[in-house]
Amino acid sequence: MPSLQFTEGSARPPSPRAQNKQLLVNVVDGLANYRPDTVWAKIPRNDQTFQDGFQKVTYSKLANAVNGLAMWLEKRFGKSLNFETLAYVGPWDIRYIITILAAVKAGYKMVFPSAAYPAAGLSQLLKRLECRKFLVASADFPLASSLSEFMQLDIHEIPSLMSLLETVVEHYPYEKTFQSARGEPLVVIHTSGTTGPPKPITLTHDWAAAWIQRNQSSVPDGHSSRERFTHGIELCVVAPPNLSSSLFPNFFGALANQITVLFPLPTSPLNIDTVMELVRRNDPSMIIAPPFILDNIATNPSLLEEVAAKVTTIGFGGGPISKTSGNILARRFRLMGMYGTSDIGVLHKISPAGPWDAGAWNSKSIPRIILIDPFLITTGIMFHPGEGLDFRKVPNEEVFEAVVVRNRDPEDEQAVFKLFPELQEFSTRDTFMPDPEREGFWMYQGRIDDILILSTGDTVNPLEFEDRVSAHSLVAAVSMVGTQRPYTALLVELEAAACEDLATSIDQVWETINDCNNLFPPQIKIERHHVVFVPQGKHLPKSPKGYVQRKMAMEQFKDEIEKVYTV
Repeated sequence: MPSLQFTEGSARPPSPRAQNKQLLVNVVDGLANYRPDTVWAKIPRNDQTFQDGFQKVTYSKLANAVNGLAMWLEKRFGKSLNFETLAYVGPWDIRYIITILAAVKAGYKMVFPSAAYPAAGLSQLLKRLECRKFLVASADFPLASSLSEFMQLDIHEIPSLMSLLETVVEHYPYEKTFQSARGEPLVVIHTSGTTGPPKPITLTHDWAAAWIQRNQSSVPDGHSSRERFTHGIELCVVAPPNLSSSLFPNFFGALANQITVLFPLPTSPLNIDTVMELVRRNDPSMIIAPPFILDNIATNPSLLEEVAAKVTTIGFGGGPISKTSGNILARRFRLMGMYGTSDIGVLHKISPAGPWDAGAWNSKSIPRIILIDPFLITTGIMFHPGEGLDFRKVPNEEVFEAVVVRNRDPEDEQAVFKLFPELQEFSTRDTFMPDPEREGFWMYQGRIDDILILSTGDTVNPLEFEDRVSAHSLVAAVSMVGTQRPYTALLVELEAAACEDLATSIDQVWETINDCNNLFPPQIKIERHHVVFVPQGKHLPKSPKGYVQRKMAMEQFKDEIEKVYTV
């Protein structure tokens, strides 16, 4: 896909060139100069209500806001000469994007700590980045003060969003070329915490350019690109603004492909009401949302009709979708699963050319590591060959690990090798199964880290068992353990309401566990005395995405687990 090429201070209009890498700060400034009225985002006019409608944030306004905040940073802290890390926390608005570009111009780099993590863990993340300056949208954000209990922080309140958008300032130049700045930091994201404490990942300008190049690359003959569905459209992304699941489409994807993105009220909850307000008052062609949001749409006929009047494509990630919801949505939308990680980004998906097959979102029979689960479905994905994925069979398992093999041409290598230039291959630790009905499609099965290897030599994938027990109304969270043990055990956290009549609640939950025992192979069977109910007041550790962090749970409750195996 040709993209306009911009450089700082260019006196001539940009010319289309295919796949030429450039800096995103220059893209924003260039579009502000030559296409100033092009819309990047739409945000509520009033930050207290949706009733006043939405206002357009053009590239001219975005560039002005970036310049204003860059000036504010330089005036407040001076210009950084060593890419000092600044942290920011704020409400659900576009200042997350503005701070990234403003920090680059002023010589800094941003990181966005997630309030879903305990302050102690986040303090370790910030210490690792040598981050001491913490930016906040307003003084009433408790995360900064919570972190101050674990480390010394210099807290600063940044200008309001309306001030940044409406106060006209002079252009703040960024004089570096792509070649000179390609290895410099663009933004720091951190891992989701699904497998442990958050770890920083510094994405460079070169990483962003390589990812965009893969996203825009031409497809093999006889195929079409699923990424092209998003180029130039209005997009509704349902994800907190500080997470990579929001930054990839709203920042990297939108700026490179002139996508218009939607933002809700700053204090909006992550729920179906927020989604419907965005849809009703705008014209999105696509929604990207977690499965629980899509379940709400699929199971409410009036909401389904309302969304279908505007939206043509739905993408989902963060877990499987129910078969019932998937079948309903697939009849009305192009429904597709998303796959990506913090290191490699969201990968380019393709499909055979021709009309969209509404039944192709899921196969009639879905093999899993241990069993066929008829209730939870993950879609098959065909990946662009330029992504370099090699699926390698996991020993003693029926699944394959996705390994990224480095492309030979240095200018065509995948983004992940900008992070790990010493590697020729990158192990994703994610497992897939080949779609039994569609050649070339692969179906996500879970992390290798999820697989429990018992001391008997048996292997267990606990995900479906955990999902079924977690669905019980009295259960808050579940985690199965058993690696290097002779049998499995189950950690169960009950909802607060269950503690009112604890004995009865435990009996009811045990009935569900025992029902699962009758559905699953014997190596996964849970005996009643192998169930550990988490003491009241304690919680299984979770990532910001809501997943139980298995390794951290095993460490936190190691004494309780040990008792199961020593009785």
